[in-house]
Amino acid sequence: MTIFSQMKRPVIQIPRSGFDKFLDLLILVGLVFMVLLPLYYYNQLPDQIPIHFNGKGEADGFGSKNLIFLIPVIGLTNGLIIKKLNNYPHKFNYPVKITEQNAFIQYSIATRMMRMLNTFIILMMLYICYSQIRNALGQQSGLGQWFLPLFITAIFIIVVIPIYQSYKYK
Repeated sequence: MTIFSQMKRPVIQIPRSGFDKFLDLLILVGLVFMVLLPLYYYNQLPDQIPIHFNGKGEADGFGSKNLIFLIPVIGLTNGLIIKKLNNYPHKFNYPVKITEQNAFIQYSIATRMMRMLNTFIILMMLYICYSQIRNALGQQSGLGQWFLPLFITAIFIIVVIPIYQSYKYK
């Protein structure tokens, strides 16, 4: 699809449903806890903390405890960028042609998917941050062997269902 054809798409505001507002609240709460947890536990952390986990969920990389703030910085940046992008659904890529007749439903599906992805990613980053702290304090070992398969499966579901819906309501 060319940039020119995207410019002909209708530019409309998509109102947030109650569920959308709930997802936005979860994002905000997740971000707040992602910032507060490292601040609260920082002085209790050893000088070296786990900063990387392998595919089995085992800690396999360690670094300075100052890196505990990396996940919150990435989470805040990611969360704010996705929230801002969600204001421009007419610029997204779609599996169907966008017309005046289907723009509202297509944009609604796409913005909901973006909110769900954002919520899920923020909550997973919060879990990783919490797990880093617990691992560093000797209260947990790794992320768990099911973390990566569940993460990939959830992302797949969050993306595939809206694609199906887009075709269904084209």
